[in-house]
Amino acid sequence: MILNTLSFDITFPTMNRFLERYMKMLGDEDNSCVTNYAYFLIDLSLVDIRMAAYPSSCIAASAICYAYKTIQRSYYPTE
Repeated sequence: MILNTLSFDITFPTMNRFLERYMKMLGDEDNSCVTNYAYFLIDLSLVDIRMAAYPSSCIAASAICYAYKTIQRSYYPTE
């Protein structure tokens, strides 16, 4: 009743919101390759019901880490 009176609209944070926030914290929100790949990985996590056991923040952070690792590996091949 208090929240309705104050016109608060409460929702829970999604994986996309965490991803945006983490990329901003890294100062790399303009890196479209990593961001797009991380969004793709997040979308893939929605298909598997086992991923529902993990917090949204953890999935977003994992997607960013894996995207950075994959993109950097493709740009800088090791011999």
